[in-house]
Amino acid sequence: MSDQLNKILEEARSLYQQQKLEEAKRKYLKAEQIEGANPYIHYELGLTLYHLNEIEESLKHFDHAVALQPQNPFRYSSRAYVRSRNGQVDLAIEDYKKAIELDPEDVISMNNLGLLEEQLGRTSAAKKLFDQSKELLKEQNGSQQIAEKLVEEQEQTSYKATLKSTLFSLIKSPEERKAFLDFLKSGLKIKK
Repeated sequence: MSDQLNKILEEARSLYQQQKLEEAKRKYLKAEQIEGANPYIHYELGLTLYHLNEIEESLKHFDHAVALQPQNPFRYSSRAYVRSRNGQVDLAIEDYKKAIELDPEDVISMNNLGLLEEQLGRTSAAKKLFDQSKELLKEQNGSQQIAEKLVEEQEQTSYKATLKSTLFSLIKSPEERKAFLDFLKSGLKIKK
């Protein structure tokens, strides 16, 4: 990606964050002229157009993003969201199903698909999706807690090893070590 394109995208993203959507749109369109086969540009432009209520134009850019990254589940779930808000429920359901097919642990797409199924009166299908997403969420949260605990233990072990290594490098002789340990045992009081 060229420096010029990066600069334009940074400006567009900043304008989007500031809710200056018309200006952001112009920047994204300029970025598209430079690199039209970039799925990120199409996604961000599509999102900007969605917030400007230019739904049909928005969907064209989400379609481009899907075409450029057909194995990316996020592309389908993003388009599904816009389609569902535009009353294209059947097409949104297709997209959410594809997103889940590509990422069977996507609890957000699963939940959103359940909401659409519920909207169409298919309560048993909706309940099944809600239950699946709830179970996956429990598993993911459990995995996250385990990962956080492992990281914490690793940090503590690393800290202890570093401290021990540092202390032993500073206190080289057995006499110095004994004096240091006595210092620790005395509650950090220096004996004179």
